[in-house]
Amino acid sequence: MDRPDNVIYENSRGQTVLLDGSGVPWREVMGRAGCGVPPVQYTETVYANGVTEIMAVQSGGRDVTLMFWMEGFNEAERRSAFHRLKLSLFEVGRRNSWGKLRLRCSDGRWVYLNCVYSGGLDGETETDARFQRFALDFHCADPLFYDTNERQSALNTSSGRGLRMRFRFGAGVRLRSSREAVFQQLFRMNAFMAYPEIDLTGPAQGIRFSNEANGKAIFFDEGFELKRGEKLAICTRPMYSFVRKTGTDGAITDVSNLLAPGATLRWELVNGDNLVTLLMTGTGSETSCIFRYREGHLSLW
Repeated sequence: MDRPDNVIYENSRGQTVLLDGSGVPWREVMGRAGCGVPPVQYTETVYANGVTEIMAVQSGGRDVTLMFWMEGFNEAERRSAFHRLKLSLFEVGRRNSWGKLRLRCSDGRWVYLNCVYSGGLDGETETDARFQRFALDFHCADPLFYDTNERQSALNTSSGRGLRMRFRFGAGVRLRSSREAVFQQLFRMNAFMAYPEIDLTGPAQGIRFSNEANGKAIFFDEGFELKRGEKLAICTRPMYSFVRKTGTDGAITDVSNLLAPGATLRWELVNGDNLVTLLMTGTGSETSCIFRYREGHLSLW
């Protein structure tokens, strides 16, 4: 009987390894560990009078362990499959990103961890002529489980204001107006956190993103603008954050240095209601904004 795919690992080279499903000689067994709420780390200060105060609390990384049972027609066959598994999982060196461990939840959803293989294959246990038991360990600096399905939302214009004249200008006289628009969207997060990616299409000036839930804002120096047909891409993921502008000729420029003092790219959606507001001037009919994000969960269940 065919078993559904339940666990898949993708290494930094893009190679996928089926860890639990049909067509592989191993299957996951009971003993999974490290999939609950991640541990927290405290920063404390001890004062001269002996009082200790907690100054900050942050989430630490997680280590996940999966247990497997491998069967094979003979030991030589199992050794060959085991050798291929080691070559796919074991990685060293420097990378901008490592692997992804994808897991199927009990309700059929898939989530993934950003992680790297960290051990388990160095010690093969309980080997005999018919079976082999082993463990796989994965280290995750980012402890959140992310949905594989990306959510997308277009910010809606809640208001727009322009300048109206009750008289006509003479021939040859032009007025350059500045139209103001407010885009708003309410995001209700059932997950712990999400780091959105934002795609904004011009024309637009005075661009300012704000989240009422945490008071954080992304805005730019005075004079920064997007011309008609230009695009702005903002990524708020920690360690991968950027602000890039794409010109009408397709040239991409990093404009992170044009963020104004007080702005931050550590700009996340948090659990609960997030009222996101985008304030702009100089907009036109082509102006649009798309939000994309994956919900991050504290645990697998």
